[in-house]
Amino acid sequence: MSFVRSSTAAILIAVLPTASSAVEKAEIVHVGDALVTGARLQPYDNAWIYSATLPDGSVRVQGIWTDHFQRYLVNGKSLWKRLQGMTYANHLMSSVSNVFDPDSCAPVSNEQHHPDESVLKRTFDGVHVVSERIDRPGAESRKNSFNLSQPVFDFYGGSYGILLSCLPLRVGYVATFQAIDETRDELKPVTVSVLREERVPAGRMGMVKTLVVFVDSPGEYSQTFWLSQAPPYIIRLQVAWADRHAVATFDMLT
Repeated sequence: MSFVRSSTAAILIAVLPTASSAVEKAEIVHVGDALVTGARLQPYDNAWIYSATLPDGSVRVQGIWTDHFQRYLVNGKSLWKRLQGMTYANHLMSSVSNVFDPDSCAPVSNEQHHPDESVLKRTFDGVHVVSERIDRPGAESRKNSFNLSQPVFDFYGGSYGILLSCLPLRVGYVATFQAIDETRDELKPVTVSVLREERVPAGRMGMVKTLVVFVDSPGEYSQTFWLSQAPPYIIRLQVAWADRHAVATFDMLT
């Protein structure tokens, strides 16, 4: 899912998340480490309502986010595929799919369709990445083949909360790992902090116990995830942009 600015033009001062009283030393995570695995994940389908909170406290619905997570056979190998879609209140739409290895969570491919109708496709093979861009429908594609300094996770490309669920999360846990930027062909680190446990509404599931997990992208936005140990894993999400124009909240519908 691509994080698109709210259609509101408001300014909102975001409230910082509550930190854990017992913070651990940050664990450095690499692709292939045994401590990160998607083998225990299960398929799911889910939907969230997307709303924006304005400085005056009013809330405006911005759209619906949907999520389909399932195993697929790709070249004879069983892989996880996450397909997300967003329908905005202004009739724009976006989608993203992520394919990754269920054991190591190493990315295999990514395809992003943005609201401006541009498309970004990526394939991953260890440190080698191929990005293909199409600026508009019918335009000629542009490819960039390059090597990174190390294999990376595809956090910013759409795996986000589902990738975090593959870490050994616990209150006080802090980890850092390398990812590739959502659209730029460059490394972008991720630091994950587990702040606390909290029970939150989860649609038909009622109140669910979650871990509150915070990820900051300085100068861009911060993300706070409410993650459960069972599907659909991502129960709630808040995104606060650095320019403070709004705070987006995604609450489960089903």
